[in-house]
Amino acid sequence: MNTSQGFLRHIHTCTKYDPKNFVPFYIGTEKLGLVAHEIATFLSQNKNDFTVSDNALRLTELANNFQSRSSILAKTARNLAQKYHVSLRHEKYPVLQNWGDEPLAELDRAAVPWFGTRGFGIHVNGFVRKPDGIHLWIAERAMDRLVDPGKLDNIIGGGQPIGLSLEENLAKEAWEEAGLSAAIAHSAKPVGSLSYKVERMRGL
Repeated sequence: MNTSQGFLRHIHTCTKYDPKNFVPFYIGTEKLGLVAHEIATFLSQNKNDFTVSDNALRLTELANNFQSRSSILAKTARNLAQKYHVSLRHEKYPVLQNWGDEPLAELDRAAVPWFGTRGFGIHVNGFVRKPDGIHLWIAERAMDRLVDPGKLDNIIGGGQPIGLSLEENLAKEAWEEAGLSAAIAHSAKPVGSLSYKVERMRGL
C-alpha cells in the first residue's frame, strides 16, 4: 500500500455515516444537527422539551433564549449519559450552525454526538528541520481517553469550548497536552480547516 492509499483509508474511516439513520434536529427554524432514530424516540417521550414532527426532532419553542435552551440540553445530556452509562465531560461546546455565528445554546462535549451538532477543535502538527529532512512530533494518547485511547496523535489537539478564542484555546491546549508555553503556541501558523461526519458513540 502506498502512502496516499494509507491516508485515504483514514479519510474514509472518518467520513462514514448513513443519512437514513438520523433525523434533523432543529432549534426554531435552524437545523443544528442530526439525531439517531433511537435517541430521537427517547427524547420525544419528554413532550415538554421536544417534539417530533415532519420527521424531525425539535426543541420546544418555549425555550426561546440561550439560558432556557442550554438548561434543557443540560438536563437531557444527563439523562442520556445515565441511559448509555457515559460520563459527561463538563466542558461546554457552542450550539451553532456555522463557525462565527452567535451560539443558540451550549452543550456538554460528551453529548455533542447524540445531537449531531457541530463540534470544533484545534489541531497542531509540530515539526523540526534536521539535516536528513523534516521530523514530525508524534504524540500518543493516554489509555484513559474516551476517544481513541492509546492511538497516535498530533502534538496538540483539543476541542474548542464556548467562551474561548482560538488563540486562548491554543495556548491552553499547548500547555495541557504538550507542556509548551503560550509564546511557543502563538508561533503556530494556521493553514486550513477540515470538516467531517462520522457515526460514533451512538450518534454523529
